[in-house]
Amino acid sequence: MPFEEAEFKATETYAAFNTILCWTLQRIRSGEYPFNGLEQQLRSQEITGFCELQPLPYDDGNLGGADETHEATLDDLSLLRTHDGQPLKVLEVLISLRNAVAHPEDLRVYPVNRRGFLIGFRLECRKPGNTDVQRWENGRQYKLYLTRHGMTKIAQALGEVYCGVFEQRTPQAQERAIGMGEQ
Repeated sequence: MPFEEAEFKATETYAAFNTILCWTLQRIRSGEYPFNGLEQQLRSQEITGFCELQPLPYDDGNLGGADETHEATLDDLSLLRTHDGQPLKVLEVLISLRNAVAHPEDLRVYPVNRRGFLIGFRLECRKPGNTDVQRWENGRQYKLYLTRHGMTKIAQALGEVYCGVFEQRTPQAQERAIGMGEQ
């Protein structure tokens, strides 16, 4: 999701991230062919292995007086662990991220600024409701700080597994997708 020429890069990346996250996750969770196996795959895969994302400290050594002061780590999926140190699973984290951005009555997204510029968003992740999530402790909340790079990597990884299902099931999927359209 390169928006190098855009004036509002973080906002545009956030919009694209939300669109990919919500739309793709809804299709995967439908359980319909050809996604009936993908949901289970994401349910068993650890979030730390889902995409290559290197954590960065919020404090880059050049903070000014107006900058937030906290010990946040940006793009750090390793924070998403149970009390006993086990990584959470991909599906439960993606559902929680989707819920944080998609439910207006319970919106849990906050801007992250550095030196007066929006660099990303803090998403407060909670245990997804109405699921059979077993590893997420009740009442536990995770604060995930995502930059443009972090949102892009997660969206790309989700898109790759989604499109990979079509390649596995139908070798001609790419040709068919070109002629496919919404009705």
